[in-house]
Amino acid sequence: MTKGTSASVYRQKNNEDLTGELRKLREELQNIKFSKVSGTAVQKLGKIKVKYQFYNFQILRKQIARVLTIIRQNKKTEVVSKLRTRVSEKTEGDSVQKVETTIKNLKFKHLPLDLRPKRTRAIRRRLTKFESKLTTLRVLKRKLNFPKRKFAVPLQ
Repeated sequence: MTKGTSASVYRQKNNEDLTGELRKLREELQNIKFSKVSGTAVQKLGKIKVKYQFYNFQILRKQIARVLTIIRQNKKTEVVSKLRTRVSEKTEGDSVQKVETTIKNLKFKHLPLDLRPKRTRAIRRRLTKFESKLTTLRVLKRKLNFPKRKFAVPLQ
């Protein structure tokens, strides 16, 4: 019964290695489940006592979750980096040069929906700062035509 591998080890691997690791972990989990149901003695089940079978399931499931999380994070950073770099072509005389520019602050509206932060429904529906500062024409006319009066109290 081996402990799960830490996420830092998985982060050093590329996506192909991670998918191979994921396939291997899923096969191992499937084998243990099958041997538990069928009641046959497999090498790993012979070593694991009956009360620890559930614990081994948990370790494998957590490892699978770790690998899937890191694959997702890698894809996310890859997509965001592609969105940040823009390739434009400059023509100087007869030659055409490709110039890559990076955008530091990528706005949320340019990100795909699944990459935006989820937050809560109320926060997502809330007006932006810019929208909340806007005033209607009627309110603007009222402010201009009827300014706030200033009263001065005489000193005695």
